[in-house]
Amino acid sequence: MLITTAAAAAREPSRYEPHEVVVAIEIVSPNTRSIDRVLKPALYAQAGIPFYWRLETEGGALEVVTYRIDAVNEVYTETGRWTKFVDTGEPFPINLPVSRITPRVR
Repeated sequence: MLITTAAAAAREPSRYEPHEVVVAIEIVSPNTRSIDRVLKPALYAQAGIPFYWRLETEGGALEVVTYRIDAVNEVYTETGRWTKFVDTGEPFPINLPVSRITPRVR
């Protein structure tokens, strides 16, 4: 899932350029944990996407882990772990009840 710039969203493209993506959001799947936790964030950071959120679903409880890029080193730094509300000011003010997030079960 992606959050893009308003200009990019208005175009309704089938693909976005990395500079158009504000937040990349990954839902960790039991079958692809290492890809979702290691490979994808590394690729997003290398592309310069400024924020990355990871949704963890292990144990049946949902946890949202938020990250901000360290552009010099092209890695993400954790900025928070949220189990009740995602309450952050980055990249924009948000106060989202985690209970409103419902990852699709495959």
